[in-house]
Amino acid sequence: MTSHPPLEVKTLDDGCFFVQIGDKTGVVSSFHLIKPKANQLIAAWNRDSSRKPVFCNWDLRFLSLAKHISDWSKDPSTKVGAVAVRNQRILATGYNGFPRGVADSAERLHDRQEKLLRTVHAEANIVAQASLHGVSLNDSTVYIWPFLPCSSCCTLLIQAGVSRIVVPDIEIPERWVVSFTTSVEMLDEAGLKLERIASEL
Repeated sequence: MTSHPPLEVKTLDDGCFFVQIGDKTGVVSSFHLIKPKANQLIAAWNRDSSRKPVFCNWDLRFLSLAKHISDWSKDPSTKVGAVAVRNQRILATGYNGFPRGVADSAERLHDRQEKLLRTVHAEANIVAQASLHGVSLNDSTVYIWPFLPCSSCCTLLIQAGVSRIVVPDIEIPERWVVSFTTSVEMLDEAGLKLERIASEL
């Protein structure tokens, strides 16, 4: 299992934080965080390898399924898939796309602003699909490929009663680090388990 790249956080004079992320090659990317809690970020994201659980084959299977489902998305830039499971039974699946009945034309999909105004995230689609078909997500595990859920989707998963989230162990995309950091903090505070699997699927 791969470990997540280490984070280094420095406090700036303006009260913001300067974050550096190292990778396998030693290259470091850097960016500012407006409202991070640096100590919590380091504790939550750079987990000691001894604390990482041993994942069963079912975790790999369902994460692989989430990866497969992500290919169903017509989004030309970001494809996300998600699967909700309880007792090895699939409850709902979802991928990022437009709502039912809303045309996902090439013109809309390639206009970033128009696309973002209409897109339902994969995790939100899971909650919607479960609700539509009268399926409870209470005490379920949600597998998401390839990222953590954004902070907005985290609130939905928490409210739906999800107890565990499994994602691939990858570097945080720079443009989403603030949202994902908030997600990690909320999941920890709400008592949901967040587990990462090596991403070589």
